[in-house]
Amino acid sequence: MNLMNTVNFLAISCTDPAIAQIIKIIKNVLTIIWIAVPVLIILWGTIDLLKAVIAQKDDEFKKAWGILLKRLIYGIFIFLLTAIVYWAFASLGGQNIQQCL
Repeated sequence: MNLMNTVNFLAISCTDPAIAQIIKIIKNVLTIIWIAVPVLIILWGTIDLLKAVIAQKDDEFKKAWGILLKRLIYGIFIFLLTAIVYWAFASLGGQNIQQCL
């Protein structure tokens, strides 16, 4: 079964209420991830930087910035990965799959 057959199967099956419910749950989870990731990155970054400022050590400050940078990169990766998956299904499935998304 190649990719187009799989996408066509998904487009046909999304009329089934159970499949439509699963797709809706996945879309809601992606929405929560898109909201939660930036909030958590800002929250954890602020806490780490406050700890470094309170400690008044240059090494702690540099370490906190490094951790914040890594979290930003991971956050961008999560956004791109979910966006690419969503875009791939939307573009490969045509109008039928877009109605399910």
